[in-house]
Amino acid sequence: MTAEADASYDLYRRWTEYTPDAHFQARAALSRLARDHGLSADMASDVVLAASELMANAAEHARGPFELRVRVKDLRLLCEVVDRETQMPEILRFQQGEVAHRPGDDAETPLSALEERGRGLLIVHTVSRGRWGVRFHESTKAVWFALSLL
Repeated sequence: MTAEADASYDLYRRWTEYTPDAHFQARAALSRLARDHGLSADMASDVVLAASELMANAAEHARGPFELRVRVKDLRLLCEVVDRETQMPEILRFQQGEVAHRPGDDAETPLSALEERGRGLLIVHTVSRGRWGVRFHESTKAVWFALSLL
């Protein structure tokens, strides 16, 4: 993981492979940034949690190199994770009350729509109060979230 200087971001990290060390370094840098900007412990925890979810999603569903970019301006924090994938992975959608089955399970073994996996974007949505999205560029995708620091 590298911490290249980029004047347009308060925090910028780039890594070619997603490793536990890269994830740890990014989380530590986010925690320092939150502390330096005087964020409450709860707000700092939310920032680190949401960013971690985006980093994990990028590692699982896209190819690197990856970038973590954070900008703090006008009492707002914008965090984005950039990968080298130009499409979103398919997201399973369930109607309320619907159950899913794993291949090979019999009909008596339902899974709830919210398993232990697949909650990352729900976490980002909750933490950011719905202020998140995706931007596509020619050869990259940026998944972002924004938080009010008020």
